[in-house]
Amino acid sequence: MSLRLGFAAVVIVLLLGSILFVDADVVYENCVEYNNNYFFWTIKDSKIYGRAVFTDAANGWAGIGFRSGYEYLDPVPVDGGVDNSKMLNSLIYVGYRDVYYNHYFHEYIAGSDAIPDKLVPQLKGAGYSRTTNTSSNINIVFERPLVMSGTGYEKYYNFKQGDKSSILFAKTNFKSPRPAGLDDMCRHNDAKIMKVDFFAPSSCSKTVEMIGKIPDYITPLPSNYYDYMDRKESESSSTFSLVMIIYITVGFVMSLLLIR
Repeated sequence: MSLRLGFAAVVIVLLLGSILFVDADVVYENCVEYNNNYFFWTIKDSKIYGRAVFTDAANGWAGIGFRSGYEYLDPVPVDGGVDNSKMLNSLIYVGYRDVYYNHYFHEYIAGSDAIPDKLVPQLKGAGYSRTTNTSSNINIVFERPLVMSGTGYEKYYNFKQGDKSSILFAKTNFKSPRPAGLDDMCRHNDAKIMKVDFFAPSSCSKTVEMIGKIPDYITPLPSNYYDYMDRKESESSSTFSLVMIIYITVGFVMSLLLIR
């Protein structure tokens, strides 16, 4: 009897292991589009590789946002009710350019329908790149773990299977060299929030084939980029200190020789 139970336990463990192994190897590739703006993503190895393309936005700014829950679709109370916030607790990636046509990336969590609370751009574990400035489009490209821990933000968006998720497109093509402040980030002339399932089978239309592949120079920074830069900075600081010690020592010895 004990042998049978042991054999059954081994079989169950092997089955569970095979299921987990297969699920870990699943790759999800999909896209969503709104008014000639697109978001492409690939989910594999517990990471998401995303690319948002905003057409005719290179003179202004563009943002792609993610949030959980559909509270904004709930009915509004008739007596003095106000619309539920669509942007509250969204994680928003924003790209914009400066007067030299360099494009930059910032990360925000929206605390309300007003100005988002700025997150530290160099959040460890979240890789991202600058956006391209070679066309009329803005590309926002990022690579990050599906689930981020230790962010310090309770509402930080995580990509979880079965979660009720929405995606936000927002942009402006105002010919402003760069946002004068966070207030300017709230001024857009094109915005849309939509339901999305990041783990659904591919349903991209033929239209997205016209977008083309992403240029090599817009690849996101690796997710360990800032850990690497921290190490480089530490090594550089140590090297500088060693050089200074050698320089001072040699100078001291030379001065003694000259005195003699």
